[in-house]
Amino acid sequence: MVEEKTTENHIEQTSKRNESLLRATSNLTEICNLSNDSQNKKYQYLPFWLEKESKLLLRELKNPRKFFRTYQRGTIVRVDFGVNIGCEFSQIHYAIVLNKKDNRLSETISVLPLTSKDKGSNLNVGNIIFDNAMKTLKEQLNKTITEAEDNKKFKEDIQKLREVINFYSLNPISSFACYRNLITISKSRIKIPINEFDFINKTKCDSSVMEKIDKEIVKYYTNIKI
Repeated sequence: MVEEKTTENHIEQTSKRNESLLRATSNLTEICNLSNDSQNKKYQYLPFWLEKESKLLLRELKNPRKFFRTYQRGTIVRVDFGVNIGCEFSQIHYAIVLNKKDNRLSETISVLPLTSKDKGSNLNVGNIIFDNAMKTLKEQLNKTITEAEDNKKFKEDIQKLREVINFYSLNPISSFACYRNLITISKSRIKIPINEFDFINKTKCDSSVMEKIDKEIVKYYTNIKI
């Protein structure tokens, strides 16, 4: 008798879940159709994000990871925030890692998003994206020229360097740290570098930038006088 009731409950829950899935699919389809007339670009990104999110969730279910990459405080990363509700951060943005300590067992990390727009409440941290990119590229270029004995590899490396230069040359002049939008994310949201010459996920903000950010965070989130 108990077994029959358990089976009935399972069937009922499965039915409700399938109905919710159908309603969600219907809503998302309508959103995608309406997004063509919307000025908000995040909705146009929705189909691509849903596909990516489903892949991440499927991978998490089928092949759960035990260890994750570690990031030092101040590291600049590129994050896919997906599509979120209201004014929550959406789409791809650069961000700065805030954790004082990170370890391989931690699947999440706290970051401070960066934007190219000054909304009056953001902190101008200069062109840290472009500066870090150019610094790394110059170092890699000098190294590549030094190792130019292998002509084939030299040509391949030059092409990769050009790819990174082209990508970051489109970067805005200034970056603004959104200290009011601290967020903890899954490390799965962090995008991989363009290639081995990309500075992203490798270089860190200098101490003066992190000190400015720390002061703004303390002023905004605490009652501590500084």
